[in-house]
Amino acid sequence: MNNWWTYPLLLSQPINNSPTTYRKTSVKTTNVLILFALILLSACSSNHGNGAESEPLTIDYLPLKERIFNSDLRLNGSLLPNEETTMRSEVNGRVWKIDFEEGNFIKKGQRLVQLDVRDLLAEKEKTEVLFNQAKTDRERRTPLLKSKAISQEEFDQFQNRELELKATLNQLEARIDQYKITAPFDGIVGLRNVSVGSMVSPGEMIGTLVMTHPLKVEFAVPEQYAQLVSVGDTIYFSLRNSEDTLSARVFATDGRISPTTRSLRVRAIYENPDHKLIPGAYVRVIYPLEVKKDAILIPTDAVVSQSDGEWVMRIINGKAQPTKVQTGERTADEVLIRRGLSANDTIALTGLLYLREGMPVTLEQK
Repeated sequence: MNNWWTYPLLLSQPINNSPTTYRKTSVKTTNVLILFALILLSACSSNHGNGAESEPLTIDYLPLKERIFNSDLRLNGSLLPNEETTMRSEVNGRVWKIDFEEGNFIKKGQRLVQLDVRDLLAEKEKTEVLFNQAKTDRERRTPLLKSKAISQEEFDQFQNRELELKATLNQLEARIDQYKITAPFDGIVGLRNVSVGSMVSPGEMIGTLVMTHPLKVEFAVPEQYAQLVSVGDTIYFSLRNSEDTLSARVFATDGRISPTTRSLRVRAIYENPDHKLIPGAYVRVIYPLEVKKDAILIPTDAVVSQSDGEWVMRIINGKAQPTKVQTGERTADEVLIRRGLSANDTIALTGLLYLREGMPVTLEQK
């Protein structure tokens, strides 16, 4: 395999003459020409090598030192509401009242939509009258039972009538509640899909309600970093068109790594006290992983990528020495070296395409 510091010598084959011309050329003359060409190529190669040794290449260089490096992941994420629900009707009915304005903040338990329930209210009123009468009848016969003026069986009939009407009354109240849609939590109500007077059927969508205080930040961590994620970690994020950096706390991770994306879904919580951020927005996430106090960082341009890995050119005793390295995280203009270099090494920053193994160099500047 050829690397950028090696130059293979390509010797082209002479082109054969036509049969007629070839017969006119003697074998001796041909051999002399070939010998002369080989001597000329050997002389050129020798002169080139002597020139490289006698005239070192002037390059920029960098002596390496250990530095503190904050290792982090740059990820894409989304804002999610802490809670979200779609309001739907449980029964058939006609919309009687709408008690919310689209986009407004709603308190838990507040009525949003009321369906026409007048027939059930009338039935409930009738049942309440019967229940009160049954209760009075049972109360009047309680002293009679104690004095044995009536039998236990007769008293039980009046008592069972009261209990039966009480159960019917509870059933009617439950049915009436189904005609009223209330907010299950504090949040912002979205756009409504119905109007006063329209008919709705069971399961029909009325609108949406989202809790925007707090919000969730959801993102995916690549598989190789999944073991570094812990509940309670602090992450940082920013919106697409904002320079503000906000912080959130990791509160949950998915139970497994996705076999499709080979990543772990993670969720963090952000309080969003002023309801300024809107769910569904794209965010840029920064996940701090570790702080390395002895990190080796070099300019990205000093690394040459080959098919067999990544290489840098070290300078040892004034000569170039290709060195294979293992890189890690990258910043805007630097790359972390995990293996292959150490503090006090010196690397070449320029002339990388011309340097060869063992070639002498002159160090010009840092």
